This record gives sequence, C-alpha cells and structure tokens, in this order.
Amino acid sequence: PTAVVIPPPFTAVPSPRPTSDVVVDVPQILRDIQLASDVGDDDCALNPTTQFTAQTPEIYIVARAVDLPEGTTLTTRWQRGDEQGALYDFTYGFIEDACIWFYSDQTNFEFIPGSYTINIDINGLPFGEPVPFTIADPNAG
Repeated sequence: PTAVVIPPPFTAVPSPRPTSDVVVDVPQILRDIQLASDVGDDDCALNPTTQFTAQTPEIYIVARAVDLPEGTTLTTRWQRGDEQGALYDFTYGFIEDACIWFYSDQTNFEFIPGSYTINIDINGLPFGEPVPFTIADPNAG
C-alpha cells in the first residue's frame, strides 16, 4: 500500500476520498477484519489483538478479500478521536480469496497511549463500523 502520511501530532484534517467507477458488492468483499502486530506468510493476521503498546513495532489491519473486483480502491484512515493520523490507499487487481493488509508504524504516527479507530473506505464509500484498538501505557497500573 502507498502511504499518504500526516506527520505527528495528529491533526484534525478532513481526509480526501478516492473515487472509482468500479461497483462492488460491499457487504461481501471484506471479511474477518482483524488487527495484529504481525502477519504470516499467507498475509493473514498472526495472534489477532486490539491491544498494543507504544513499543509495538507495527500495527496491521488485515481482512480477507473475496471476489474483490479489479480496480477496487481500499482506503484506511487511522484516527485518535477526531484527529487523523495516517491515511493509506491502494488500488487492487482482482482477488478471488486472500488476506490483504495495511500497516502503520511510528514513522507514520507516534504510538501515543489512547483509544484509536481505523475507518475503511471502498471506492470512497465507508465500509462497516470503525475498527477500534488501544495503545496502552506500559508504565500504567
């Protein structure tokens, strides 16, 4: 995936939405959305979790794409509250059934303890509910 990065600290900036003429069966093309700190050789999530620390090297959002039409653009918007952190988008070729992922590390935004969400767009339209995760303070309680 190609990253369009808004450097830390997070900024309240509206994200651009990609457009595409590709029509997709949105409820069916992304399944089993998970977060993890690593992916396997099959590109699927290893040890899915929604809890990370500021020392986590990378955070992945992984989904199983099924019958994803060629030319479909997926976008992930990583947010802390209303503040946008990183924005990634990628236009795919046809995928019959495979895991796909986007990831972020601290070169994209600082992993400050708090509550975060990742919003997914398909061809510029929101997909599902925001995916929540937490970055914990390793020194807390």
